[in-house]
Amino acid sequence: EKGLTCPEISKEIGLTSSCVRGIISRRNKGINKCKLGKYIFDNSKFDQISTEEEAYWLGFMLGDGSVTKNWVRIELADKDKEHLFKFQKFMNATNPVGKCHETLSYISLNSIDFVKKLTKYGMVKNKTYKKLITPKQIPDNLLRHFYRGFLDADGWITYQKHKYGLTYTFGFSSYMKYILKEIKEFKNGYFDEEDLY
Repeated sequence: EKGLTCPEISKEIGLTSSCVRGIISRRNKGINKCKLGKYIFDNSKFDQISTEEEAYWLGFMLGDGSVTKNWVRIELADKDKEHLFKFQKFMNATNPVGKCHETLSYISLNSIDFVKKLTKYGMVKNKTYKKLITPKQIPDNLLRHFYRGFLDADGWITYQKHKYGLTYTFGFSSYMKYILKEIKEFKNGYFDEEDLY
């Protein structure tokens, strides 16, 4: 409530920073932001997938994000870094968008508790080589937004001009074949014949 960071509180009361953070999250459910060092973000995001934005960003992270024990990180080509600023805004994060290579930008959110929360959705270390499936916690009415996020991360859209108009084609390219199968089944069941023209 005084605006102290978890490390500052830990020095004051003699507990570790992670212990302080755990006590705050367990006892003060109304406090959604926990300061970790000098950066903060809304740690309540993804408690439940209940909005289009949460479904979208979860799909995007599963496609283009990575995790360790302590942090979640998204890296994109510099030409796409505006998308990192959109994620930053969605997370209400003060964490900066930085450069990790001359052609790459990134954003990292450092929180053991946040990483643990994301594991229930399949966001784990080396997820590319795991049997990743569509998280069952996503409501049916939000699945298309989840897949839209996954498409933005691991997909492509092209179009061709014809004398009768434009033809659009989209596809996914990923090592995670199980989730690709589910996307295919979803796509085939989602469109009625009159939707295809």
